[in-house]
Amino acid sequence: ASTAVAFDNARLYTRSQAEALTDSLTKLHNHRYFYKALSEQMAKIGSSEISILMIDLDLFKLFNDLYGHVEGDKALEVIASILMRNVGQKGIVCRYGGEEFTVILPYHDTKMAYDLAEKIRIDIEKTFFSANDVTQRFLTASIGVCTYPHAAPNGEELLKRADIAMYTAKNSGKNKTVIYTPETTTVETSEGYTRDLINSRPNFAATIYALTAAIDAKDHYTFGHSQKVAEYATILASKLSLDKSHIEIIKEAALLHDIGKIGIPEHILTKTGRLTNEEYDIVKQHVEMSITIIKHLPSLNHVIPAVIGHHERWDGKGYPRGLKGENIPLSARCLSITDAFDAMTSHRPYRTCLSVNAALTEIENNIGTQFDPMLANIFIKLVREGDIVVDQSKQKIKSVS
Repeated sequence: ASTAVAFDNARLYTRSQAEALTDSLTKLHNHRYFYKALSEQMAKIGSSEISILMIDLDLFKLFNDLYGHVEGDKALEVIASILMRNVGQKGIVCRYGGEEFTVILPYHDTKMAYDLAEKIRIDIEKTFFSANDVTQRFLTASIGVCTYPHAAPNGEELLKRADIAMYTAKNSGKNKTVIYTPETTTVETSEGYTRDLINSRPNFAATIYALTAAIDAKDHYTFGHSQKVAEYATILASKLSLDKSHIEIIKEAALLHDIGKIGIPEHILTKTGRLTNEEYDIVKQHVEMSITIIKHLPSLNHVIPAVIGHHERWDGKGYPRGLKGENIPLSARCLSITDAFDAMTSHRPYRTCLSVNAALTEIENNIGTQFDPMLANIFIKLVREGDIVVDQSKQKIKSVS
C-alpha cells in the first residue's frame, strides 16, 4: 500500500511540475518554461547560432472588445496550433503572456529564422482573413527576430532586442517581420509603447484626406456629413476641458467615423425609400468595416474607440457592443450626439430635414436613453447660444406639429 501511495505521489508531483510549466489555455509552454529553456539552450549551443522570434498579435485588445473574451480565447488556441504546425521539432514554442508568443530556434541563423517567421505571419493572416468578407473576425501578427551571437551578446539581450524588433514592426504598420539590427532604435513613450525614432510623427492629415476623398467619390452626403460632425464635435470637445491632443483625436475620429460605408452597396446608401430590416442590418456593418480599414493604417489606432462606439447608446441598447453609460468612451459619446444632430438637420432623398429646434427637442427627449445627459445638455446650450451654427438655407425643412 505504501508503494502505491508513493507512486501516486510521484505521479501527482510530476503532473504538477508539468502544469506549472504549461499554459492552461493553449497547452503551449509558458513564460516560466521559456526562461528555463532559453538558459538551457544558450548553454547547449556553445558558439553556434540561436534565434528568437517575438510574436505579438496586432490590436488583440480591440478583438476582445469587439467579439468577447470567449472568441479571443478561441483565437489564441488557433494561433497556438499555427505556431506548432509551422515550428514542429525545429524549435520551442511558448506563450510568453497575453497575446505574445515566443519561439526559441537553436541552430537557426537570421535568414532561417526570418523565413520561418514570415511563414508563420502569412499563415496567421490567411487563417483569419477572407477577402470576401471585410467584417470577418481576423488577426495579424507583428514579429521581431534576433540572432545570437551576431546581434546579441547573451540571452537577456537576445530577448530584449527581439522585443525591440517586434515593436518596430508594430509601429511601422503592423503585420510584418522585422530583424533586429543596431539601427533598430526605439524609445519609450508615456503610454508605455515603443516608437520608431525616425519618422515618429506620421502625416495623419494626408491619410485622412485620402480616405474622406474616397468616400466622397461614392457618397457625397457621407463626406459632407462627416465634415459637419467633425466641426460640431470639435466645438463640443473644446467645452469639456480636454487637452488639444484629445480634441484633435475627436476631430479625426469624426472625419473617419463613417469611412466603412465605402463597403456598403451604393444602391442601399442612396436608396430613396425606407430601408428594409435586411438592408438596415447591412448598413450597421459600416462600424466594423470602418475599424477594418482604420486598423490597417499606421498610427491611426487612436481614433478606434470613438469610431467603434459612435452608435452605442447611454442605456446600453446600441451597437455593436451594447456598451452602457460611462463604459462608452467619452469621444464616442461626443460623436453619438453630433452624428445624430447632423443627420436630423440634413436633407436626405428619403426624408426632409428637421429644423434645428425640432432636432434639439429630439435630443432632449432622448437624454438618458440614447445620449449622455451631461454632454447632451452642453451640446444643446452650444447650439442655442450660437456657438454651433447650422446652415439650413438650402434645405427643405419638415414641419413639425
